[in-house]
Amino acid sequence: MKLYWNGATRYHDWYKSKNEIPRQIFESIKALQVFEEVQWMYVGIDEDKKTPVNKDFDVVEYLSKIKEKKNESFSFNLGSSKPFDWEVNLLLFPYVSSMNQIRGINMFNFYFQNDHFLTDDGSDLLAETFKKAHTVEDTEFAFVHPENRHRELTDALDGQYQNPLTFGPMFNGVFWVVFLGKEHLNFFDTEKLQNIQCYQHEWVNNNEGLYIRMTKNILDSMTPEIEKEMFQLTRQFKEALLVNL
Repeated sequence: MKLYWNGATRYHDWYKSKNEIPRQIFESIKALQVFEEVQWMYVGIDEDKKTPVNKDFDVVEYLSKIKEKKNESFSFNLGSSKPFDWEVNLLLFPYVSSMNQIRGINMFNFYFQNDHFLTDDGSDLLAETFKKAHTVEDTEFAFVHPENRHRELTDALDGQYQNPLTFGPMFNGVFWVVFLGKEHLNFFDTEKLQNIQCYQHEWVNNNEGLYIRMTKNILDSMTPEIEKEMFQLTRQFKEALLVNL
């Protein structure tokens, strides 16, 4: 089963200090033993430009050498079938200091497949790695969920999350694990979110950030019982909205 991990922000400068924030995200994910061998990559959106890379290719070192594009975005994809099938996409936009935000949305997309993460121990490792990768200092919104079910839930025609709570690329609804940074929590009356019911939740940085985990095992997030809880919690967020988006 393929899993989908997404992290995004409109406010954090992922280019600063030689792309320090995405480097830290990739360093955190090394605990999953993903980047032992990158087999291919391409820059931009043209998959036809996919080319093999050397066996000693270092993702973090490559990130440190990416130069900021002043008036345009930069993206790259890389992936491998070793040690399991995975693909990463990173999208970077320049930071506009006069606006105190990004000229777009910085985004990290990670698609991966390994049965170990479908066990209790593997799900624990994935959830803890997610928490280390995303903090109020670098991320506005992030989540992990089974990829096929995520696509069904966010389908624009008949998905349960067809109408995003905030912005489509970010908070469509509650998934297996979710992180909301302070810029996204500002959309909500957090007093109405203090009685959250789920497997785990944690407020961090004096309520500036919120982690939610719906189940111990990610597979259980697709059961009717847990999806009912996810939809109820999504409604709770909707009722806590301070603005109409």
